[in-house]
Amino acid sequence: MPPKLPNDLLTRVKPLLIPYLRDKDEREALFIETYFFRDPRVLEQVNFEGSPDVFATRCMAALVGKIGCLAEDGEAGEREHSLAALLSTIRTRCGVEKHVEIDHWRSILDDQCQTISPATIAASNCLRSVTLARSRYS
Repeated sequence: MPPKLPNDLLTRVKPLLIPYLRDKDEREALFIETYFFRDPRVLEQVNFEGSPDVFATRCMAALVGKIGCLAEDGEAGEREHSLAALLSTIRTRCGVEKHVEIDHWRSILDDQCQTISPATIAASNCLRSVTLARSRYS
């Protein structure tokens, strides 16, 4: 089970987002860049209206509460959280002084999407059986 998200996540992440959410056109462009080819359902579930502060709060609530992890893209267990994807796009637009903080939140969010694949479980069980067998006959 993934660790619980920090209670202050919205309060602490919002300042990273607001400079890129000034008006509706900027918001839509940012979201298209982030989600159009990855998981376009996000574009249908977010209302782009409101002040930057109101929009940031609403979109983070939707990304964390309704959407969560993006559709699978790559290896099993390597899914990306929808809010982490938005932070990744913003990371390409901000100064390097924000990268450590953005990477911190991306890691916490992506931990919510990590799963153990059936193949990993099977390999782990096989390894455990071999180890147990070796210990019995050593």
